[in-house]
Amino acid sequence: MADYKEKLDEWQQAARRKARELDEKYSISDLVGEGAKAASDAAKRGAETMASSADRLRAEAERLTDDELEQIDLVLLDIKTWDPERHERLVGKPVGPTLHFARRLAQQKRKVWLRYVLVPNLTDDEADINETANFAASLGVVERVDVLPFHQLGRHKWQKLDIEYKLSDTPPAPPDLVERVCKQFRAAGLKAY
Repeated sequence: MADYKEKLDEWQQAARRKARELDEKYSISDLVGEGAKAASDAAKRGAETMASSADRLRAEAERLTDDELEQIDLVLLDIKTWDPERHERLVGKPVGPTLHFARRLAQQKRKVWLRYVLVPNLTDDEADINETANFAASLGVVERVDVLPFHQLGRHKWQKLDIEYKLSDTPPAPPDLVERVCKQFRAAGLKAY
């Protein structure tokens, strides 16, 4: 076993030496750095495009005619928070258009799956969740509520894009908090998962 370990160490050292030689000869580190910078810039542009696309999609949804809405079988609707001031702070946009669209979906009897992202200390206010749950229940078309617990799994994406990650100190939503929020939606007569 000791011979195997020594041989493995030799191979690793030889591989490192060869990598340094190639890097010195062809400036591979510089090329990789340039490639990473180009990829980062492209990703930033992509993120900006996605954000503006989401805004355009939201605006397009508002412009759908009743006939066009009738062609839709199911809508996945995100409501971040009921409170207008909190929504403006979190999303940078008013909550009114989202609620208006939800009411239109209810008038057209379009099925809705509500997605609620649960972020500790941001979207876990009991009164706010009760208001959201009561609103969703009043629509009469919400088939289910998916409570999506916040986690830190996507943190590296923000770092790669060199974008400030404002939730870096936010803990993941613990299971007992997720269950409490699900119970709040269930208390309003909704199926919550």
